[in-house]
Amino acid sequence: ITLVPYRFNMEQIEQIAEEIIPQIG
Repeated sequence: ITLVPYRFNMEQIEQIAEEIIPQIG
């Protein structure tokens, strides 16, 4: 999720977060 979150839907943000957050944490 970059400086343009409006390009993404909430569902897409959740899916991306589920993929990215575990890698960071």
